[in-house]
Order: sequence, then C-alpha cells, then structure tokens
Amino acid sequence: MAKKNNIYHQKLVEKLSELIKDRYALILTNVCYPLNDVQTYGEIDLMALNPNRADFYEVKGSYNQNNLKKAADQLRRMREYWKFSGDDFVYTPEKGIERLEDIVREIRLRRYKQH
Repeated sequence: MAKKNNIYHQKLVEKLSELIKDRYALILTNVCYPLNDVQTYGEIDLMALNPNRADFYEVKGSYNQNNLKKAADQLRRMREYWKFSGDDFVYTPEKGIERLEDIVREIRLRRYKQH
C-alpha cells in the first residue's frame, strides 16, 4: 500500500508543478533540508523560484486536519532552513492550492467555534 500512496503523491506533485510552471523561473521537487542533525533530513514537495524569492509547496493527498498540521510543520521547518522571502502553500486534490496562512486561520477558527 505504501508504494501505491507514493505513486499517488508523486502524481499530485507533478500535477501541481504543471499548474504553476508558468509563474516561476525554476521549480524543484522533493527538496531535502537537514533537521536537528546532519543524519536526519526533512523534505518539501516543491520549491518554486524566481529572482529573490522562493515559494514552498507541500502536497497532501487529502484535506484533513492531521495532514494540514503536518504540512504546516514541514513548511515552517523548511522556511527556517531556507531563509528566502516568499510564501508557503499547501496543495490538496479537494481544495487545490491554498496559502498556509489561510489554512492556519481556518484551523484556529474551527477550534474557536468548537469551544
């Protein structure tokens, strides 16, 4: 099952790359960055570059709170490592491309309404 999910995920990354290719000078996929030590790496699905700007995209197979939290954590760590200016996005089949800040706002609003 894991291989099937990886193929599905890679197809989503390719679809996202096609959707945004005209907006950027260069698009890199599956970009690694070091975590706490040199032996441990994280990975961001897509790094889109223009002069003086890097936008990061994380792809998730479904739009649910657990996946969105994971994406937010990955994007935060990536932004801490690569200190370029730019925006962070999450891509899901259900919602398409969304700004991370909008997703975080929505999650906070949901939590607020539950209490």
